[in-house]
Amino acid sequence: MAPAPSRFPRRRVVVVAPLFAAACLAPGAIRAADPAAVEGAIARGARYLATEGQAADGSFSAGAGPAVTALVVAALARSGTPLDAPVLARGVDYLLSFRRDTGGIHTEESSIGNYETAIALLALAACNPDGRHDAVIAEARAFLEGLQWDESRSEEHTSELQS
Repeated sequence: MAPAPSRFPRRRVVVVAPLFAAACLAPGAIRAADPAAVEGAIARGARYLATEGQAADGSFSAGAGPAVTALVVAALARSGTPLDAPVLARGVDYLLSFRRDTGGIHTEESSIGNYETAIALLALAACNPDGRHDAVIAEARAFLEGLQWDESRSEEHTSELQS
């Protein structure tokens, strides 16, 4: 028997996911709303994303690479979804499928690998109370730190320009 068609198109995930993430990751930004209404909206958003929004591969918007899924995973983890929930496990597995030898977590040949890795790092940290992702987090952090410009690199660059 074929699964029943979803009453929500996949495009809706692209709209709902960032709004849900914003509400969960920056709750202080929502001051004028009734706290019970905000909590109810977050619960409804989490329920929708867990039941309707996730694809079989664990992504929430596979065409967008890992960043949208990372935002949703972080928001779900921070909104009270149990860290052992299948929706989080599938999301984390999806993110980990983007690991690179460099420590980055991004699509191949990505021009925004730093962004994708930083957002994936946010999600992994939110799902890491027991340290299970410590090694991956350390590798991703080293990748991001390696992209940073500091005084020592400035001197290298100055020397290269003067040669």
